[in-house]
Amino acid sequence: MELYNNKMSKKTCTVLAPGQGTQYWCVGDHLTFKIGAKETGFAYALAETMIEPCGGPPPHVHHREHEIFYVLRGRYRFGFDTMVIERGPGSALFLPKGIAHVFKNVGEEPGQCLVLAAPGGFEGMIKETGEVVDGFQAGRTVGPADVERLLAAVGKYGLEVRPDWRFNHAGPAASPAKRLWALGHLVEIKLTSAQTQGVASVMDLSSDPGALVPPHAHREMDEMFYVVEGEYEFELPSGVVRATAGTFIHVPRGTIHSFRAVGESRAKLIDIHMPGGFERFIEDVGVPATDEEAPPEMPELDPRECAVLMDIHGMDMPQMV
Repeated sequence: MELYNNKMSKKTCTVLAPGQGTQYWCVGDHLTFKIGAKETGFAYALAETMIEPCGGPPPHVHHREHEIFYVLRGRYRFGFDTMVIERGPGSALFLPKGIAHVFKNVGEEPGQCLVLAAPGGFEGMIKETGEVVDGFQAGRTVGPADVERLLAAVGKYGLEVRPDWRFNHAGPAASPAKRLWALGHLVEIKLTSAQTQGVASVMDLSSDPGALVPPHAHREMDEMFYVVEGEYEFELPSGVVRATAGTFIHVPRGTIHSFRAVGESRAKLIDIHMPGGFERFIEDVGVPATDEEAPPEMPELDPRECAVLMDIHGMDMPQMV
């Protein structure tokens, strides 16, 4: 991958290898924080969660923050307002603040999710009521003292537990994600800005070996990546990072970055932009994915045309050496 000139941003990116991050056990849930409020100006926080079969919190309401869930592994039943839906791997959901909700792992193995809270600050409750651990603690019993400690703290963090709430009718089936080929990557748009009240855009990128996202910076958006499978090579201000499955990377706005798929098979990552709106760029440069195995034959995008589109969508490209 080519290096670019010294005009690139020197803002600090966060890079966490698989399993890295402060881990907490909190009333049966295991959370590994990947980025917190301090690092994002209290705009948001993101954790990777593990929940045992039949595990999950009681019905509750967040009065301060919205939540976004992305299911990585297992099957979950979500209650939202009064409806119930089930979702499996690759599903993304937006749960707005002020609405009662609940989730439960209904599979036979531990389930895994990414959970994004915006604005940040909710992690403070986890730190106060949970326990720092070194890894997933399967089979650990939740005791009365654990529950009492949690209930004593929830009000301070704008959370209301509603054990009497009932979710009593089936919600809609999952809608197919919009799939586009964009810049040589298969993109699945999971959540748009309109679907998240402007909080975020969430999408999957599937990339064949060699597929590249060229160097660029977002003027007004932070970006987060979570590698699901395969390998990518990221070029960041601090140098080149080899990212395997489970790697998390946070790129602050204004920071030049690029990445390409490496290895011998197709790679996949989750791409989150904060705030939302990036799906509009993908829709402008992409074409419908009628064949998910190979992109359609298309004329090469003129670099000047690409630069104009990126400028329209709030991105800058550095001059290559």
